[in-house]
Amino acid sequence: MRKHNKSKGDFLIFALVLVFVFSSLNLAFAQRGRFAGEVTDEEGNPIEGAIIVATNPDAMIGKVELKTNEDGKFMFFVRETGVWRFEVTADGYHNFIVDMSLSALKQNSPYTFVLKKMAADEEISGPVVEIELFNKGKELYDTGDYQGALTLFEEFSQKNPDVYLIHYNIALCHQELKEYDKALENYQKFLEQRPDHATTYYKMGQCYIELEQFDKALESFEKTIELNPEDPNTYYNVAEVYFYIDHLEEAIKYYQKSIELKPDFVDSYLKLGYTYLKLEDKPNTIKYLEKYLELNPTSDQAELIKDLIEQLKEGQ
Repeated sequence: MRKHNKSKGDFLIFALVLVFVFSSLNLAFAQRGRFAGEVTDEEGNPIEGAIIVATNPDAMIGKVELKTNEDGKFMFFVRETGVWRFEVTADGYHNFIVDMSLSALKQNSPYTFVLKKMAADEEISGPVVEIELFNKGKELYDTGDYQGALTLFEEFSQKNPDVYLIHYNIALCHQELKEYDKALENYQKFLEQRPDHATTYYKMGQCYIELEQFDKALESFEKTIELNPEDPNTYYNVAEVYFYIDHLEEAIKYYQKSIELKPDFVDSYLKLGYTYLKLEDKPNTIKYLEKYLELNPTSDQAELIKDLIEQLKEGQ
């Protein structure tokens, strides 16, 4: 019997199918861990050259720096699942800070960082002495040399004692160096001239947490909310403080508010589950832990949470 030979056309079709399959697999793989976004001003105009610093103290490579292209866009490939902090800076704009839960195993939703433009009198320019000290200090800060940056900022401040803005930069350096009292002192000096600067209150709240002065941390975060009521991360931070000091009903209120503003805020669902667990409210504990797993099925805590849910259901 003569063997059947496939035609060249059959082989071509087969090859094209393989190409399509492997291309699809490669595309799916390429999407894993991808986090794309853009940086714009309040009118939606792209900001070219904005610096984005992503940090995660639990990651093996815990700090990554990005820069936006001419369309204000950026791409960040998440190597480790977890909470990443993004600090976005651009000349002439207020800094923007946000904490985000990102996955290394799936494509993350895109995000737009919206920066608020500084007023003309906020930028360090005009009749100042040795502006190069400030510019070099910024360069050192951006590369992580906080002590070197601090030295230059303080020298600039001595030569320009009326430039109050420099206190903010000095405070940032002290905070990175874990010198929280000195950071707070300089943030306060900055606020004497700019009492409406929401990011400063946010960063002061972080300092107070590190100093375990939780009442003051709450005051600072509440002021941030007053000035910037649409930021879900601030509500989450307030909730975290209330959770830590065991004011659970207040914690629930603020976790819920963060979810209202950002329905996929996975960490808030997890912490709501733990808060209701402390309150021995099994139905709500199960509800929020299951929602957390729905949104973050690849979590490192997934198996532990599944076991907890099963135990709670057995005990109902």
